[in-house]
Amino acid sequence: MMNRKHWLYQIANENNTSLYQIAKVSEIPESTLYKIVERNTPFKNITISTMNKIAQGLNLSAYDFINKYFNKYYK
Repeated sequence: MMNRKHWLYQIANENNTSLYQIAKVSEIPESTLYKIVERNTPFKNITISTMNKIAQGLNLSAYDFINKYFNKYYK
């Protein structure tokens, strides 16, 4: 069962999108996003490259993504 409280789902919901849509826009494999959730990967443990792709999938710059989510999810 997927952890719907995981930060990645929270960010997707906040942006009215899905992991599928983030994957499609960012060209990051959808399986990568689901592994982040399945493994309960903390926000602080994603790579800069993955963070940039997630931001791209949300139509945010990396700068805006960090400003919006760093303090909220970096624990």
